[in-house]
Amino acid sequence: MNLYHFLMEHVDATKIAIQSRSEEKTYKDIDDMAKAVCFYLADHKIQRGDRIAILAHNSSFWVASYLAILRYGAVAVPVPIDQHETTIHHFLQITGCSICFIDDDHLKKFPDLPVMHIITPDKLESRGTDLAAVPTHHPTEDDLAALMFTSGSTGVPNAVKVSHKNIITNTKSIVEYLQLKSDDRIMVVLPFYYCFGTSLLHTHFRVGGTLVINNQFLYTEDVLNDIENFECTGFAGVPSVYQRLVKRSSFQEREFRHLRHFQQAGGRLGQPIIQTIVEAFPQKKFYVMYGQTEATSRLSYLDPELVLEKINSIGRAIPYVTIEVLNEDNQPVQAGEQGEIVCSGDSITSGYWQDQANQRYIGGKLHTGDIATVDEDGYLYIVGRKSDFLKPGGHRIGSHKIIDVLLLHPDILEAEVIGVYDDELGELVRAFVGVGDNTLSEKDIKRHCLNHLPRFAVPHEIVILKELPKNHAGKVQKTMLLNYE
Repeated sequence: MNLYHFLMEHVDATKIAIQSRSEEKTYKDIDDMAKAVCFYLADHKIQRGDRIAILAHNSSFWVASYLAILRYGAVAVPVPIDQHETTIHHFLQITGCSICFIDDDHLKKFPDLPVMHIITPDKLESRGTDLAAVPTHHPTEDDLAALMFTSGSTGVPNAVKVSHKNIITNTKSIVEYLQLKSDDRIMVVLPFYYCFGTSLLHTHFRVGGTLVINNQFLYTEDVLNDIENFECTGFAGVPSVYQRLVKRSSFQEREFRHLRHFQQAGGRLGQPIIQTIVEAFPQKKFYVMYGQTEATSRLSYLDPELVLEKINSIGRAIPYVTIEVLNEDNQPVQAGEQGEIVCSGDSITSGYWQDQANQRYIGGKLHTGDIATVDEDGYLYIVGRKSDFLKPGGHRIGSHKIIDVLLLHPDILEAEVIGVYDDELGELVRAFVGVGDNTLSEKDIKRHCLNHLPRFAVPHEIVILKELPKNHAGKVQKTMLLNYE
């Protein structure tokens, strides 16, 4: 079975698949749109394995284009829409895309893309209804389904080769541990080009659920209203999303009568925020999850019943994934010791596009670059990235410990720290804090840190901003902070 047929296997054609303030599409509508896309691919002589770009906001157009590319046997290339034009040109050139499905907003923004053909939403609508004998190259589960770009929050984004089997396996696992059903309605604020966002599409289509789309998360109250008005049963976000909800909205005052669960991944969410949400919504499940694009999406999750008992844990491996924490001798660590998270299973991808070395893939296993410990019960705790340990004055400390302390301050909405070279001490801590409209001084923040951190870990320099730079998925762009002057 290929991914398209896997996702559409159990759907009710008359049920709403995509819903937002501006559109409402049934599964039949989406299927018809996808069939029209397949005919366009055939018209342009697209062959099995050819790369096809999608450059658009979350919408039925995005979903139909993606599903059609899977069905036809080509390779979908969801392009991050938050990148500079030169970067987008680079993405299209290195992946060799000949066609780009693009919405009107982005066609105006990027009129000179290096592709042979542009297909906009109006062309699908003009295709007509004679959609019999849909052209296809009959892809198998071993074929490449998509090239998914990593977030690039700490470096240059890489295109990860994701197969039909990778996505099918990962989707089965997520559906299983989240216990998703056909009546689930997920509020989607994460972009579909981001693997977390795409996983929401995969999992909810697999069970015949509904995607409720809101592309304007900055208007937080509108998103909260949509959760209530569209009777959403689930919500998914990265740390910056939950930080904004807790500190800059009426989130905690809402009832969300139909909501059953929260999903959190895409980075470490500070303990104070998790605690606030769990205590504000004790009857709703809060899933802390961990994953990487190189693993299709998810790798581990923490049972919501243990979210406070095992605070800061990323849980244990999801079904169909094996996780080991290995020391420098490639041996499993003992409880309390540190090592690198190494993963295997059918959802682990084969590597990066046009990268013959693929140095993170060794012996069929993915070396994540994340350093973790394991407790006596086998639960994982990430200590940091290999590159995220700071050594101010020769003392070793994980950057997350300093970030957690900064976020304890009620007027600090978000925080990130980096190490900067110092001739005398080797490395000093520079903190970046987003305070919104709050008024804070560097002196206030240092005083707060001194109450919670050893003196060597107190930031030597604090840069106070209204908001930290983030990509469209809500991840802080650390590379921009490293170049900050």
